[in-house]
Amino acid sequence: MNLFCKNELGINRRHSNDISFHIQKFRGKFPQSVLFLGQYNPMNNKIFIFKNNVTNIKSFILTFIHEYVHSLQPIKTKYYSLLFLHGYQEHPFEIEANLISEQLYKQFWKSYKNKIKQ
Repeated sequence: MNLFCKNELGINRRHSNDISFHIQKFRGKFPQSVLFLGQYNPMNNKIFIFKNNVTNIKSFILTFIHEYVHSLQPIKTKYYSLLFLHGYQEHPFEIEANLISEQLYKQFWKSYKNKIKQ
């Protein structure tokens, strides 16, 4: 997944360390109506996938790509000011990450299935 995203989307050269990803259990204390599937931490350039909330492979792939897109966005400098203005659902970075993850999911799945057939 990481290599696929690097090839399709590039990398953020503002970080001194390579992006890494971790699968762990979500332990946050947020409202029951909010389901957190993943998170990108711009401070240490890490993607987290929450295994207790991601229930299938499609959800995993979409979440990984979504969070990878966040790694390319100016999260440290602009995310929270835009969150205050737009809220989460209408946040431009969230909209972009959702659109790109939907587009690349289909491309990833097609290439993955083709590799299995070979």
